[in-house]
This record gives sequence, C-alpha cells and structure tokens, in this order.
Amino acid sequence: MNFIDIIGKYGKKDVVDISATIKYGEEWLYKTLNRFKKDYYENDYRLILHFYDDLNEYVDSPSVICNSLYRVLYKLDISEFFVILITNSDVKKDLEVSKNLLNDNKREFFNVDIDVDIEYHPNIDVPSIHKTENIEKQNTTCKKLWNHLYINTNGDVLPCCVADYNQPIGNVIESNINDILSSDKLSDIRQQMLDGKKVSACRICYENEKKDIESMRDPIKENIPSVITSFDIRLSNICNLKCRMCTGTYSSRIAKEESDNFGVNYNVVDLKSIKNTHSIFELLKNAEDVYFAGGEPLIMDTHYQILDELLRLKKHDIKIGYNTNFTKLNYKNISVLDYWKKFNNVTIGASLDGMGKHIEYIRNGTIWEEVLENFDRIQPLDVKFKITANINVLNAFNFIDAQKFWIKKGVKDFHISILTNPDYLSIQILPPSIKDKISQCIKDHINFLNDTNNIHLISVWEDIETFMNKKDMSFLLPNFFNEIKKLDEIRGENFNAVFIEYEEIYGLLN
Repeated sequence: MNFIDIIGKYGKKDVVDISATIKYGEEWLYKTLNRFKKDYYENDYRLILHFYDDLNEYVDSPSVICNSLYRVLYKLDISEFFVILITNSDVKKDLEVSKNLLNDNKREFFNVDIDVDIEYHPNIDVPSIHKTENIEKQNTTCKKLWNHLYINTNGDVLPCCVADYNQPIGNVIESNINDILSSDKLSDIRQQMLDGKKVSACRICYENEKKDIESMRDPIKENIPSVITSFDIRLSNICNLKCRMCTGTYSSRIAKEESDNFGVNYNVVDLKSIKNTHSIFELLKNAEDVYFAGGEPLIMDTHYQILDELLRLKKHDIKIGYNTNFTKLNYKNISVLDYWKKFNNVTIGASLDGMGKHIEYIRNGTIWEEVLENFDRIQPLDVKFKITANINVLNAFNFIDAQKFWIKKGVKDFHISILTNPDYLSIQILPPSIKDKISQCIKDHINFLNDTNNIHLISVWEDIETFMNKKDMSFLLPNFFNEIKKLDEIRGENFNAVFIEYEEIYGLLN
C-alpha cells in the first residue's frame, strides 16, 4: 500500500506533514496540531500525520518527532484513536518508548491511555520538503558529571539541578552514594559525552543553547579528576511558600495543595531514610563549594547539620551559596546569622521576582515588609547579597521596578534567567501589543542602567527583549489563563486585581 492509498481510505480527514518538527521544535508541532483540535471528533474522522525522516539527537532517547508527537497529543488532549501516522522508516520502538516515558514522568502528569494507540504505517514513501540533516560532532561534555553532586528532594542523584528528573543516576534511599558515583550508569554517561554524543538527561542545557539562552553547562576543555568538590544537596521539600513557578517537588505547601486537590503525591527523602548518611558527609572533606536550595533551606534541619559538619572540618573559607526566598532568618531557636558569621565566603541569592503585591502573589506566603526587614538585618554581616529571578509573564513588567528599587538600596549583583518551562509562563506567549509595551519599558530601563554604568545588566535586558520577540507563542495564552484561574480559585487570589498591566487581555479568561 502506498501513501495515496492509505489516505484515500478515509473520507473525513486532515493530512499534515510534521517533518518540520526537527527544525522548529515541539512548540511548532503544538501550534500546528492545535489547529486541528476539536471538542468532538466524529468516529470516522482521522488526523493523518506523516514525516519523511526522524532524528536521534540524543543517544539514549527516542527520536525527536516521536517524542514530541506523544507529548503534544496529550497536551492537546487528542486521542490516539483519531490519529494515523505514516513514515518512510520504522520508528515503532521510538513510539513505544516515547509513550512509556510520558506514563512514567515524575514531574509532568499525563493521563496516558495504554489501551489505545496510533495507527502506524512504516516504510512508506512519503512526500516532504524537510530532510533531516546530520548532527556534527561537538563538545557535549559538562564538568558537573565529574565534580558535582546533586541530590534531589526525593533522594535521586542527578547530573545537576536542571537535569531531567525522570533519569536519575541512582537514589540515596536505595544505594550508598559511593556505589552510585562509581556505577556503570554514570560511567556510560561520561563516556557518551566524551564521544561527542548528547545525553537526554541534560536536554535542557542543549536546548537552551540552541535558543541562544545561556545554559548551566560547563564544557570540559582538559582532563579533570573524578572528585566531588561541588555540592547541591536538597534533602527536603520543606518550604513556607507556594510560588507560581514551583511544584510540590520543592515546596511542602504546594505538595499538600496538589495532594488535596489533584491527588498528586511526592516521595521526599530525609536523613533517617538515607542509606549510609555518613558516606555523604564523608564527601564533604573535599568540598570547595556548597550550594543550598530547597524547598527553603533556611528552615531545614539538614542545612544546619551540613554547616555543623563543615565547621567541624574547619572549612571556614569554603564557598557557600544559597537560593532562598529570604523570608525566614530564624529556625526554631537558631539564627542563621550566627552561622554566617563563622564563614568567610557566603553568598545569599534571594529569589525576589518582584516587589510589593506582585511578589506576594507570585510567591504566595511572602510578606514584603518582612523581606525588607531581613535585608536590614544582614547589613552588618560580611556576606554577599544578590537577587536571583527568572523573567516570565508574571513579572515581565514589575521586575524592572523591583530591580531599580534594589539598585537604589545598593544591590549590585543580579542573576536573571529566562523562564522557558512551563512554556505557558514564557514571555513569548504575550501578544504583540503587550510585547511592544514591555520593549519600551526595557528601553527606558536600559537608559536608567546606563546612568549606573552596569554593562552586564544592559546586556541581560537586551537578551530578554530579543528572546521575547524571537517567537510568537501567543497560542498558549489560553493555557496560561486556565492555570492562573485554577490556582486563583484554590488559593483565593485574584490575578486581575494585582496585574492590571494585562487588563487588555483579560477577555481570554472568559
């Protein structure tokens, strides 16, 4: 049977070439298939999809189109019953693995239907103007696979904090950390990187680099020893806030909310459940830097136990960094200020994505006046203070005012990232009229920054504007408002009352 014969079997149909997913990515596929989404399909209707060739970009992952196709179908709630797939090769295994990955996903929750699948026709000569290009060998390495230890809140050991949570190297509840670090699995990942192959666990960095967004990847330029000197250990999801960009993985309050409202439950590790806690603390003897995040590290027992161990090892000069919501400087009868006085190189990264009513909405539970009081409390200390934030729909306007506020209070260091996941919070979803207003705000802000001679921040804001205008993802605006409305109802909040800057697009809520 040929291509024409297959599509000729169906009277009610749409035929779509999805080969361009290779070049334009999952967002393009979502936007393309969104045109064919219906509230109701007649039983004899079929959405016929075809592609000429697929690409195995990652050595340990299904091919690009197969992986994207299942994700997009489930995001759009298009049942496989109505989908016909025609390809020029046989990618059956890639399709099976892609669907299984969705079913096993630990962070995104898809209601996978295991009883229905796509009708698939392989090895058919299909028409397409898009041909797959070979991937040139490149430096795909990252030092973190050799010298960094990241333990997630559920005990999973991962390459770093932005690695794919569905692909742990091991888990400290089940295995000794030394066994994990000497495992064949970690050795294989290292070798694949050295061979110039991309590993899917590190997909987010590779994808950000393709989008010209700065990634956290630190390529290896010379041989380095396999000694853990950098630590990011998150042994709890305890947190006093419910931030809009977060999940129950990193917030106990969100975890409870998601359990109560959606039946989602999280496994969280603690010191008592770890297999040989001593082996983890033993690694600290080689520590050069330790990073604390969470949850909220300043209200975690583990945070203070690690600090005690570092003091016992007389590592007063070690680099200590924080990602904290900066709302609590006291825990039980402990003041973290007393600890910080004993170390010589402490950097406080305060996650403050806005100010006033905006930060109190974005990071539910924040009291703005208490944040300001805490800032005053650290002034006598010899610590570095910086603002960490990610730019997204919720703070695209108001973070500019917040940054001016902090600069006027003497803060010089800002670490600003551009949010890309979840995609419905990306500033690329905003309509052109709103983007124009934000662009003007950025230009005015750059004029302000010129007066402060902050060349780095000027470059950051130029990159933010470029990213915002690079792609039109406004088709995701309904998703944004649906998610906002859902949480507003649960938390008794009102997006409209806080974000009056978006008044002209409120109609999409109805």
